Order: sequence, then structure tokens, then C-alpha cells
Amino acid sequence: MTWRTCNVCQVSQLLDSDNFNILGLGRYRGTCKRCMAARTARWDAANPSRKQQRSRRRPERVASAPGYHNESDIQIIRNLLNDECFYCGKALHGGGHLDHMTPLMRGGSNWPENLVVACVKCNLDKHAKTAGEFIQWRKRYDLPLSVWHAPIEIARGVILKSKLSSTGLSFRCWRSLEKVSVLTVGDLIRESPLSLYRVPNFGLKCLREVQAFLSMNKLRLGMRLTEEYT
Repeated sequence: MTWRTCNVCQVSQLLDSDNFNILGLGRYRGTCKRCMAARTARWDAANPSRKQQRSRRRPERVASAPGYHNESDIQIIRNLLNDECFYCGKALHGGGHLDHMTPLMRGGSNWPENLVVACVKCNLDKHAKTAGEFIQWRKRYDLPLSVWHAPIEIARGVILKSKLSSTGLSFRCWRSLEKVSVLTVGDLIRESPLSLYRVPNFGLKCLREVQAFLSMNKLRLGMRLTEEYT
């Protein structure tokens, strides 16, 4: 383990991303995160009008971005991710932040397909990066990744074995599929849109719900188990 003494508070701390921000080329900032946060707070106190301008930007972006979601959508996303950070896998225990995979400032939407739950640290470290850019950034610095970004065999095994009743799909949707022995996500992706549409009490609304769920998990109907994610 490597330790570093913060050049402001002079406290020695473990040199990792929990205590120091990572700069370009993998270098760590000389000032610890606590001192950086304190400096920001002092600046905000000295510049209240600028702080207000910054605080207004986020609501304005949310209001102007396309799409919408509700608390039910957020709960489904949380259930799909097992209440863990989408990026590092840390247990959230119902907390964390709602994160836009493509940031609003870069044209992202408010649709559920663009949302994940993340721990506070990952969401702040991600800043204006897309989800793909942030995952590559974490890989570059050998930071922990959730199972969703682990080797493909692990990620596939986790999601494909999931019971449809635990995925957040509506009761009508998973119950109709259960009656025709489509019990897991692995069973589901073997089906075609037409075969699902013919399931009694399923219908077009459930078909769209299934397709949106699979798309969010980089899956689709009609996949063979030998296929890689794209």
C-alpha cells in the first residue's frame, strides 16, 4: 500500500481513488478529496450568485432533455442492478444517485433506457463522461468494476439465469410467459417477437416492455447463447 500526505491538511492517507482524485496520465492530485470539497465550499460561500447559476443548470437540463421517467421506473432499474452501483458493484442499500449513462450536457435523455443507479463516488467521478468512457477510465486505472462489466462469460451467466419474476417486468408480462415455460432471461432471448406475441394475454404492450428490458441489458429476442454481446 502507498500513502500520501495531503499538501493542505498534512494528513497521511491511503493513495487511492477514495481519498485523492485521479488526474491525467494516472497521476493523483496532491490535495485530498476532503480538502478539495472544503475549498469548493469556501468558493461557493464567497460567490453565492455563481453558485446559484451553477445550481440552476441541472434542473434546466433535466427539463429541456427529451423523455421522462417515474419512481416505478427507478425501482425497476434498481432491482435489475440488484441495488448495486452499475459501475463498481458497491451495495447501495436503497441509496446512491440516479445517473444518466449519456450525460444530459452531451445530449442524453431522461428515458429509463439512459438511466442506472450508481454510488455517490462513481457518479461524481464520472462527471461528464459517458458510461462507456467511464468504464474504460476505470479499467485503465485498474479500479473495481461491477459484474455487468466483468468478462462476458460472468456477466452473461448472471443475467441469463435471472428469473423473469425478479427482473422488474410487469406481473402480466412475466406471468403470461411463465405459463408457457419461459421462466428465465435465458429462456426469453430464445423466443422471437412473433412467438411472444402469440402468447395468450401477452400482447403488444408486453412485447415492447420485454424488448426495452432486453435492450437495456444488451440482449435481444432471437439470440443464440453462443453470441457475444454487441
